[in-house]
Amino acid sequence: MSDGRKKPASIKEVALLAGVSVSTVSHVINDTRFVSPSTRSKVLEAIEKLNYKPNIMAQGIKGWKSRTVGLIVTHLAGSFFDRLVNSVCSFMHAQGYDVLVCNSEEAIEQERRHIDVLLRRGIDGLIYAPVDPRITYDALLSRPVPFVQIERKNESYNSDFIHIDDYRESLRIASRFVGRGCRRIGFLRHGTENYPGRKYEGYVQACIDGGIFDPELAIKVSHDLKEARATIREWFVQKWPMDALLCTNSNICYTVLQTLNELGYESYRRLTLFSFENNRWLSLLEFPVLACDQPIEEIGRTASEVLLRRITGDPSPPQDYLLECGISEH
Repeated sequence: MSDGRKKPASIKEVALLAGVSVSTVSHVINDTRFVSPSTRSKVLEAIEKLNYKPNIMAQGIKGWKSRTVGLIVTHLAGSFFDRLVNSVCSFMHAQGYDVLVCNSEEAIEQERRHIDVLLRRGIDGLIYAPVDPRITYDALLSRPVPFVQIERKNESYNSDFIHIDDYRESLRIASRFVGRGCRRIGFLRHGTENYPGRKYEGYVQACIDGGIFDPELAIKVSHDLKEARATIREWFVQKWPMDALLCTNSNICYTVLQTLNELGYESYRRLTLFSFENNRWLSLLEFPVLACDQPIEEIGRTASEVLLRRITGDPSPPQDYLLECGISEH
């Protein structure tokens, strides 16, 4: 008896709808031979209409390997993903693999497109930082290739996860500020999505525990520096002074300091400032700044090692690899 589910489209159906041969469809998908623009357009329209997905798993069964892995990150600006991409590429290249790097720019539709394109390209595995870990993609649930998650974790996927414990680290540093007597603690983060983030949740819990939580002291800012500066400037004008500020990365920390300097707030030099991302320029400041020493290269290397084990058939249950990080004072 049928379970009511529609059978996935085949490459033969794509060829029939486009009015071309199966080999022509294959050449369009894999970019292995010149195909005229008009014919390519017909094939791509048929693929989209039928929602065709190449059977990568079947290719794997036949022993075919692309020696290529995908890497999807949420934003390439800033030292965290710069360093992580370098770590993954260095490790994978040494193992004879190419890396296709995609930047979702915190956009769900762009992320969805990257996943589909990488799977059609026949990658052997994927390292993936979700935009919103509450969003689940059928293409990954069907497990056509092994993948590991980094930075944020979607609990719906039965996959490995490599990062630091964002919630624990945020709770720890915010509680430290509360213990020092800070009563007005600001929190700044990037993001246009609704997902609050584990760093934010740790900050909120620490403030609630200390009886000082004020939701208006936490804001989101754009990745665009000009827009971020305008948002932070307006926020400071309305909410200053503050005892401490937590910035989720060094780009935000830099924009905060730049804006405070422009406003002429001399009192900010007595501010307790923390960045979840360490950066060499922090040591040039005239007052102490705390920063989280995230093991970025180790995250990239561990993600690569775990993925390669999965590609080669490691059947062990997925694990969470939560790496330790320290706190530096500049």
